[in-house]
Amino acid sequence: MKPITEEEKGYREPYDITEDDVGGYFEGERVQIEEVMGKSIVISAVDIRPSDFSDGDYAIVQMIWDDDLQQTPYTFTTSSGVLLGQFKRLKDQMPIRTKITAKSSEATGREYYTLSPPDQHKESVRKEKKEDPLTFVGEEVI
Repeated sequence: MKPITEEEKGYREPYDITEDDVGGYFEGERVQIEEVMGKSIVISAVDIRPSDFSDGDYAIVQMIWDDDLQQTPYTFTTSSGVLLGQFKRLKDQMPIRTKITAKSSEATGREYYTLSPPDQHKESVRKEKKEDPLTFVGEEVI
């Protein structure tokens, strides 16, 4: 009788996982998307991955609050189809200043998340008032 080989037993050499397999994780405290809703943020990076829990993809988003002078990074996740499509279209534009809002579909009445223009940013106010950015603080000129 011939001995059974490792291959016949179904043995395979273990695969060594690489950084490409797991992807790098973004730095930052994790927040829920509900905490981000309606607030101006700057999205610096998005990583879109296949979901292990459902059909389709999800995104890991790294962001900072638009008014955070310390630029403390945070992350959140989403599987919103609308947001995923917007992230894919805007990937070459990162970082982007935006806010995430909830809207209702007129056709179905279902709620969905979407990117919206951010609240007016200080840089925009400076340009409109044509002030020197080094001397303009809030609504006062010093």
